[in-house]
Amino acid sequence: MGVSGGNINARIRVGKLIFCCGGTLGSLVVDKKGIDFILSNNHVLGRTNKSGKGDRIVQPGLVDTSCTQIPADTVAKSPRRITLLFKKGSVNQVDAAIAKIVSGDVDTDGDILNIGPISSTIDDPPALDQPVIAAKAALRISSNRSSSPLIQVRFSSSRATPARWS
Repeated sequence: MGVSGGNINARIRVGKLIFCCGGTLGSLVVDKKGIDFILSNNHVLGRTNKSGKGDRIVQPGLVDTSCTQIPADTVAKSPRRITLLFKKGSVNQVDAAIAKIVSGDVDTDGDILNIGPISSTIDDPPALDQPVIAAKAALRISSNRSSSPLIQVRFSSSRATPARWS
């Protein structure tokens, strides 16, 4: 994945102006039943807790179509999200959402658009006490409308946190 996308309803009119949002469709994930989903953020797929059943996920995102809603660009539907909390003192453990892909509209081979397949991964990263690399490293390569491919190394702990999908 690693491409521009988002919820087709992620736009708002303020007077005569229209503002829209989008983000990166992060990766393809498969559930226990073998069903393919796009994984991204709640603020990208779930419109920050406002998505509804049947909402369309489009690629490219609205920010790349001048906020024009193009139903033919649908690549996934019905996002499920982990609710973000905004009350004082709330702590969000994750900003995540998934949406079921539209069969035939998403490359399920794992290739990254305009880059190709991932050639290798880090299976056994260095120990936490190493000065440069700490914890598990995941390589994220994304391509967007305004730049060359971006390579970014992200670090995360291996601690899993239970989450509720809505």
